[in-house]
Amino acid sequence: MQGVFRIRGKEICVLAKGFKLCYIESVKLKRIEIRGFKSIAKKVDLPISEGITCIAGPNGCGKSNIVDAVRWAMGEQSTRSLRAGAMSDMIFSGTQEIGPGSSAQVLIEFIRDGGVFPQALEGFDQIAVSRKLFRSGESEYAINGVKCRLKDITDLFLDTGLDRQGYAIVEQGKVKEIIQSRPEDIRHLIEEAAAVGKFRVKRIEAHRRLEATSKNLERVSDLLSEVSRQRSELKAQANRARRYQIVRDQINELTRQLWGSKLDELAGKLKVCSQQEKELGEFLEKKKEELDALHASREELESRQKEQKKGMELISSALLENQAAVGIARADSENAKQRKSDIRSTLEIITTRTAQIKKSLKAELDQIGTETEASALVEEQLEVFQKEAEQSRGMADEFLQQYRSLDKKFDEKRAELFDTIGHVRAQEQHISGLEIRYQEVCPAIRKREDDIADLKTRAAVVKETLDSLNQEAGQLEGKLVLQSRQCQVLETQRDELRTCMQRVRETLRDREQELSEIHAKVSILDQVIQETIQAQDLSPESLNGNMRVSDAITARKGFEETVGRSVGEALEFLIIPDHEELFAEQSIEHSFPGFVPQRPYIEPYRSTQPLEGEGILGPLSSFIDSEKQYEDVIHALSRDMWVVDDIHRALSLWRGGQRAHPLVTRDGMILETTGVVRTTRTLAKYGQGLKAKADKDQLEIRKNEIEGERDTWAAQLKAHEQKLEQAEERISITRTLCVEIQRSIQEVHYRKQDLEKEHERISEQMRTGQQDLDALETLKDRLSNELALQRSEKAVVDDAILSLQDVVKELDARRNAARKRYEEVQASVQQQILKAHELKVGWASKKERIRNLQENITRKQAEIEKDGERISELNRTLEHIEADLRSAQQACEKAQEEVLRLESAYSDMVPEYEKISRLLNQLSDDLCRAEESVENLERDRTEALLMLREQEIAYSMGKERLEARFGRETPQIPDTFDPEKTRSRLDLMEKKLERMGQINFTSITAYEQAQARWDDLHRQYEDIVQASTRLKEVIANIERQSKKAFMETFALVRHHFQDLFTTMFGGGKADIVLEDGDSLESGVEIYASPPFKRLKAMSLLSEGEKTLCALSFIFALIRVRPAPFCVLDEVDASLDDANVIRFNRLIRSFSEESQFLVVTHNRYTMEMADILYGVTFDVPGISKVVSMALKNSEG
Repeated sequence: MQGVFRIRGKEICVLAKGFKLCYIESVKLKRIEIRGFKSIAKKVDLPISEGITCIAGPNGCGKSNIVDAVRWAMGEQSTRSLRAGAMSDMIFSGTQEIGPGSSAQVLIEFIRDGGVFPQALEGFDQIAVSRKLFRSGESEYAINGVKCRLKDITDLFLDTGLDRQGYAIVEQGKVKEIIQSRPEDIRHLIEEAAAVGKFRVKRIEAHRRLEATSKNLERVSDLLSEVSRQRSELKAQANRARRYQIVRDQINELTRQLWGSKLDELAGKLKVCSQQEKELGEFLEKKKEELDALHASREELESRQKEQKKGMELISSALLENQAAVGIARADSENAKQRKSDIRSTLEIITTRTAQIKKSLKAELDQIGTETEASALVEEQLEVFQKEAEQSRGMADEFLQQYRSLDKKFDEKRAELFDTIGHVRAQEQHISGLEIRYQEVCPAIRKREDDIADLKTRAAVVKETLDSLNQEAGQLEGKLVLQSRQCQVLETQRDELRTCMQRVRETLRDREQELSEIHAKVSILDQVIQETIQAQDLSPESLNGNMRVSDAITARKGFEETVGRSVGEALEFLIIPDHEELFAEQSIEHSFPGFVPQRPYIEPYRSTQPLEGEGILGPLSSFIDSEKQYEDVIHALSRDMWVVDDIHRALSLWRGGQRAHPLVTRDGMILETTGVVRTTRTLAKYGQGLKAKADKDQLEIRKNEIEGERDTWAAQLKAHEQKLEQAEERISITRTLCVEIQRSIQEVHYRKQDLEKEHERISEQMRTGQQDLDALETLKDRLSNELALQRSEKAVVDDAILSLQDVVKELDARRNAARKRYEEVQASVQQQILKAHELKVGWASKKERIRNLQENITRKQAEIEKDGERISELNRTLEHIEADLRSAQQACEKAQEEVLRLESAYSDMVPEYEKISRLLNQLSDDLCRAEESVENLERDRTEALLMLREQEIAYSMGKERLEARFGRETPQIPDTFDPEKTRSRLDLMEKKLERMGQINFTSITAYEQAQARWDDLHRQYEDIVQASTRLKEVIANIERQSKKAFMETFALVRHHFQDLFTTMFGGGKADIVLEDGDSLESGVEIYASPPFKRLKAMSLLSEGEKTLCALSFIFALIRVRPAPFCVLDEVDASLDDANVIRFNRLIRSFSEESQFLVVTHNRYTMEMADILYGVTFDVPGISKVVSMALKNSEG
């Protein structure tokens, strides 16, 4: 859905799908945000002025990277256009100090400007388009933060002049290439201004779909032929498969009965095996009960044996524990005696070591006293040296302060001297410059006076020439009016002829389309006829001049089904002159289904009593048309049948006594005179064939009519073409005359304009020259005064320099003397410090030896105390060992008494245990014999179970096989059923199936599918023909709209281009011309001739002239269709100052409708901007952007 609304006198297109910025009235560019793009490493936010925004800076600092960022964000995919080798070059590559970036991101934000947004973005006050590229190569596109496709971005800027080949973004160095572009590229720019981009996309899509539709039509036609052939082949295979299925069903029924009989036999065997297994199971249960009783007796004896054995094991265990206790007590006694001996040896060793330590301790105390006296003497010497060093250091500090004070004064006076010398040199340069400028001003004054005199003479000559050109222009305009009126009359006649020709062409195209459809339908009907009433495809030679019945007759409309079913197979009979023709055929039974003589015997079928009554339509022969010579054939084949409404009417007539004639209903049912009713369902194809034949005849008649009309229309079209050619020739001659007159008028007008502008320019130059002369006189006086002042000031400064030089020399001598005294005192202080350091080292060494001796004394005293504590502890341990030795001897005696008691009790329990063991052995033998009997019974029962399982499996498999093949229904076995005879019958039927050969069972389904597919393809064919017609209408409509919009825009662009060219060049002439009339594929050529030049090739223009011509064309496009914003990258580089000023005035006049983003080096362009951005390298390799709002700064 789409709509066109009028807001403030402008039409604004709103689309429900996509994002199309249709007109500049709806949006304005608010800001540009760049991060990590090329040399712009850090985030840069550029607010855009509503008027003109300028970007300036040195070469190579990254100005054009901002323009590249805008193009890249709007979907540019060409790395060449973005001045890069690969898309990864868009990401900041890093410098020596800063690493490369991980991604590049650019955001462009638009705001509402009183109009409407596209419907898909209604509700937003702004549109933010962003693009982000990662190092991995992945890109992200977003509109208002929502991810989208690249197609959505390109659709957003379609028909705005901002797309890849648009006119609103002019790259660096590309402006002059516009006028030398291919005519197709120039036409594309005008189409952008005409907003026919969407029409171009729709037309390409419609042509693509039309081509696909044509291919589909051809494919469906081929498929119809192929499916018809397959349907004929599958029909015979399906009939054979059905006969095979009947025999196979009989085999299945006999097999079902045979398997059911076998299943009953297995059920009887299963019952016998089940009874045998049951008897063996009962006897086995009795034997198992006896075996359980024996097991219970054995378990009782085993329990008594276990209790007896447990008592014996407890006594034996206690006996072993007591014997072990005796051994442990003896071992503890021996260990205590050994430990007692070891402790006494340790006490002797500790006592000896303590005596030695006390002896060495006394010697170290004497040495500490000696060292302490020497240390005190060294400390007194150190204090004396430190006092002397402090006095010397004080003197050195005083001398240092004197030196620094003098050095500071010296530096100040020397700096003052250098500043004064620099000031003198600057004065000398300034005086030299003033002298040079004074010498230049004097000749300039004389030259300006001579120029003003020459300009006054030229102004008088130009005035006279203008008067003569005015008279010549009036004469030429009178001639042009006469020729224009004659041309309008001829163009009206030509347009009428073109309208007539267009109607004729459309009529011819419709007739050709209808003929194509008729040919396709006839082809399909031929296939239907071939498959129904002409199943045998015979050549005319094989017919020997004869004719089929189906070729000789035609059924009345609406009665094809009646005739086809009633006549039936006779439609395929061959009409022969007489019966002698039969003997000329080689194989009568295989050539045709039957033959009918041209003069058959029809007396029995000649009705003398016509039927009358309600529902009787007439004799069948009256609904069959043919040539007169075949009327007897019709009577013979119709067999005196009469046609009635339906079978109910036929039965009513038959019951009422009307039995003289067979009756046939409208739907083909036949009621014989005998009362037999034939449905003729199998003969339905003959009705279809007759209906197809009738349709084909109607189509052939229509085809002949269309071909006749086509020839008439073609002759009429040829006559119109001849008249149109003559009219075009006359119009061409008239237009040539008009063009020549217009060219002459334009030349006069151009010359007049040039002279007027020349007169204005001369006047302006005279006024400017006088102003320059006055300014030069004023400058001469000012330079003379300033020279005298500067020379007097220089003499004063020279005297000051001499006095400063004397002061500096005196301060330098005093400074050197103070530094020498300071160095001598400082050397004395260093010697005293060195001597004091040596005394400190000796004093510290003695202190360290005293500290070490004191630590040794403390350690030895601690060892003496520790040895005393150890001796006390060993004495206490010796007393405990003696007590443990007495306790161990008492425990050993008690354990020996307990061992004797336990040996006596164990001997008493052994006889009872041996008696229980003998009874258990006898019971084990009885158990073995009983278990052997049970195992034999279980083996017999297992064999019976196996037999039972075999019968059950056989019965189950037989039942499953029966159910799997024939279902769960139990087969009914006849009483007289004989399995042997049934097997014999099955063998005979299987052999019959083998003789039938390989059967294609899928042919039945395939035949039904082929029929269904034939019907579906036939419907598809008709749908495709209709779709093709609709697509052609859509293409014609798109071409008309595109052509209309383009031609209207072309006229406006042409008019504005001529005006702007004259304004930019101050005269001259320019034009844009279509190469091939108003064709949709016609290219556009640009012709331009600056003032006072007659150029035959655009390449002969200078660089500046090419730039001005291209700018005139671009601004003509912008005036016809303003873009949301325009980007101009160094387009003024090849223009001089005068042309730059004109260019700036042009931008300023257009800035009321569009925003301009201009990259420039020209100071005049910078002064014109509302916002100025400066781009430079703050850090090598990284662009930095600074801004200045010029309007605010001026205010």
